[in-house]
Amino acid sequence: MSRSISRRAILAAPLWLAACRGASAPVLRVGALTGPARATLEASNALVGAPYTILWSSFSTGQDLLEAMAADAVDVGTTGDASFQFGFQAGKPIKTVQAQRAEDVAGASGVLVPKGSTIHGPADLKGRRIAVPRGSAGHLLVLRALAKAGLSPSDVDWAFLSPAEGKAALAAGAVDGWATWPPFIGTALLHDPVRLGVDGLGLVRNYLLQVASERAIAERRPLLKDFLARVARAAAWTNDHPGVAAKALAETTGAPEDVARYTVDRQHWRPAPLDEDFLVYQAGLAATFRGAGALAAGRPVQQAFLSL
Repeated sequence: MSRSISRRAILAAPLWLAACRGASAPVLRVGALTGPARATLEASNALVGAPYTILWSSFSTGQDLLEAMAADAVDVGTTGDASFQFGFQAGKPIKTVQAQRAEDVAGASGVLVPKGSTIHGPADLKGRRIAVPRGSAGHLLVLRALAKAGLSPSDVDWAFLSPAEGKAALAAGAVDGWATWPPFIGTALLHDPVRLGVDGLGLVRNYLLQVASERAIAERRPLLKDFLARVARAAAWTNDHPGVAAKALAETTGAPEDVARYTVDRQHWRPAPLDEDFLVYQAGLAATFRGAGALAAGRPVQQAFLSL
């Protein structure tokens, strides 16, 4: 079973949940970013037979999702590791309870620039105005690109904008580049007069995290474990049925079919163990943000992850 709410209604969710606690079916409040997470869960029939009702909330950035989780409006949600570390280190009561990783491929993320731009690599970012959501995968990508070129974070003019604002700013010529990820990158490359000025390939890994609030872990652990198993089944189904998954994504989000296929083809999610290699990468991610002055030194990375 599933229901949907707009982001505008998020603050009312705790009251709605309180009213439903007497109902026969428990409720799991799930946050999803713009993209294939919900579409593939539903298209794969992975949610059939779930012993709970899902209350969905949609977000354009991981930071927005984690803010809702910290406000006890979301129990579990999907986000990238950059956004998660930014939120965890800021003290939010959250933990990663499952991770998936897609293979590293060209065009999965990057800095988009106008086709006539003189930006052709990391070194060309110096002195340019670049749009990113603060604490996002795009923010991390640009920091890593600058480091690769021997540049510092102060060598670019940061414009901290949402994906929609970054897209509009690039189109208006208000910024020189916009760092983004699927599905936004596919929409722009296939339908806008832009190209990749810097590819994220080799700069960042493509992780997707399932994040839960500490309260949900304490109070809804059986529901979370069941939901995570369904997420894993949906990912495997998507890898085996990319065409059907892309069609479902297009129907659910309204994205053009070519954008949906671009997104699915670059996100073949597979289980990623929360092992030493994963933890080392996450520690380096947090260190990159701290080194840029974007994140205060804070909580040990090892405390951010929990296998249910």
